[in-house]
This record gives sequence, structure tokens and C-alpha cells, in this order.
Amino acid sequence: SAEPPVDSPVTIYSAAASLSVPAEGEATLPIRIAIEGAQFHINAAEIDPALEALGMQPLQAAIIGGTGYDVELQMPPGVPYDGQLIGDELPPLSVYQRTTEGAVGVRRNGQVIAGRPRIVITYQVCTDRACFNAMTVELEVELAPE
Repeated sequence: SAEPPVDSPVTIYSAAASLSVPAEGEATLPIRIAIEGAQFHINAAEIDPALEALGMQPLQAAIIGGTGYDVELQMPPGVPYDGQLIGDELPPLSVYQRTTEGAVGVRRNGQVIAGRPRIVITYQVCTDRACFNAMTVELEVELAPE
């Protein structure tokens, strides 16, 4: 499981310490995102492009440190945020609160597997008053070709 940065209310747990990824198809890594404190939420994996254009960061997964794999988040839709967004004309924001379960789909992308590829998750924590800078945490999961 990944360690949250100091003061972050978010912890991301992964279900396994290693993941075998087949040459064809996809391997699935279940994850759980726990947010401590009812005052906090994070932006969902799918948010309106108009909100992204304003600098709001959706939940995202990526590969760092190596090549050979692609990742895709498989998360439930968020719940509509019921607080005040800056500006009334904006579309509703989808968020996650408390605990959300989903997965990261990992597949080989045809590139040579090189370096030490690792999965990172980027999220943005907000309260009713402010959004904090997006944070990126590394999942402690070894990726291995099957």
C-alpha cells in the first residue's frame, strides 16, 4: 500500500504486492482509496472537461520509471459534489468521499519492458473552501510479465 504524503487525508491501498501482466489482454489490480475526514473529497476519475480546463485534476493513473506497460483506471462514477463551485455556470463536479473501491487495469503495450515500471496515482484533495495541489503517490506493486 502507498504511504500518503504528510498531512494528506488520502491513502491508496493496492490489493497485491506484485501483478503478473499477460502478453495479451489485461491484468487487474484492485485498489481502495480511503479519505479521512468528511470535509475532504477528491475529484473523480471522470470529471467534466470544462472543469479540467479550469485546472481541476481528475484521479489518474500512469506508469513511471520504465516502459512496456499502459494503465487505465477502472473507477466507479463519482457522486455529484453538492458544495459551491466558483461560478454558477459550471457543470457539476463528480467526486469521491470516504472510501471508494476500483481497479487499475494494466496491459502490455508492445514496447520493450525496460527500467522499473511502477504505477502512480495522481489525485487532488479539496474541501468546501479550497483545492490543494494535486499529489502523486506510487503504488508498491511490482509489475512482471506473465
